[in-house]
Amino acid sequence: MAIVNGVEISDKDATISEKKFGQKVAAYARSHGWHLQRNSWMGVGNQYVKGFPDIVMVRDQPTTDGKKIIFVELKKAKGKLASAQAEWRDWIEAAGGEWELWRPQDWEAVKLRIK
Repeated sequence: MAIVNGVEISDKDATISEKKFGQKVAAYARSHGWHLQRNSWMGVGNQYVKGFPDIVMVRDQPTTDGKKIIFVELKKAKGKLASAQAEWRDWIEAAGGEWELWRPQDWEAVKLRIK
């Protein structure tokens, strides 16, 4: 167990809420040089944009696979992707972007991806 930017990081907590998982991801990502925007929803004017990813992460230096920007959808352990979220995934990937789905039980892989 570690504390990063005031957020407790546990490798084994698969029952964590999506909000807490987002806090955990954000703290860890920031501690590894990522700039990010967390979205509970993405609004344009007064319109709600359904399905936009929960986190957009940007880094000055590319990751080991050359990525500098990642769009991340967060889900609880058994959460399902909504159709609007799948549409955003498809649009981002069609535009050459990196879109990923992260769950608490995948924390070890998420940490490797962030580094």
